[in-house]
Amino acid sequence: MLVIGIPSRNGIITIDFAMQLQALRMHYINGIAYAVAIGMPVADARNGIVKTALINKADYVMFIDDDTMIPDNAIAALLQADRDIITGVVYSKEEDEYLRSPMVFKAGQPFTTSDGKVHEIDSCGSACILIKARVFSELAEKGYDGKWYTFFNETKVESTLDSNGKEMNTPNVINKGEDINFCDLAKANGFKIHVHTGIQCGHLDIEKMRVYSKIGVEDISKRMNNYNVDHLKQKVN
Repeated sequence: MLVIGIPSRNGIITIDFAMQLQALRMHYINGIAYAVAIGMPVADARNGIVKTALINKADYVMFIDDDTMIPDNAIAALLQADRDIITGVVYSKEEDEYLRSPMVFKAGQPFTTSDGKVHEIDSCGSACILIKARVFSELAEKGYDGKWYTFFNETKVESTLDSNGKEMNTPNVINKGEDINFCDLAKANGFKIHVHTGIQCGHLDIEKMRVYSKIGVEDISKRMNNYNVDHLKQKVN
């Protein structure tokens, strides 16, 4: 069984997202269950979804954030790749094309290869990611039960010299989101992280009604036209 986990701030989704879930069912007809966590801190939401999946003896957990638009073949393609942890490509919500980058990282930099193949990476977001359930089970056995996703915050004091050669202490604050921290935890315990560059996703900003992706920025109203009655009649005819 595959559990699709959807963390949501308020439980409200777009028609586009609802149609996407239906399309995923059509392209992957084996057992799918949904686990939704609403109004919770995102780390708690992800941990709760994983707990639910393990209790129900799921084989896979796939996180799809409620602001992420994924291709219809995403589940099939990620399953076929047969990796412990594998993500699609989701871009940051930046209007400027020079600032907009994939939330997939290798050697401290965004991983921009888009050849349609699978590559090993260092870390990624969790907006479209497929994870074998045994990854969470094994981490639980090592003391991380219910703590797979946590935020990381650390302040280190570094000694530097000012312009007069006087020693001064400078605080260096390190913050990591729950998704990047999960990748670090998984890697530290022997699991590899991969990206399928053929799974290119859209990242929705509901307030601006825009979708951000590799191809650029798109007005979501244009996507909605795919579902209106007149358009469907034309398809039928």
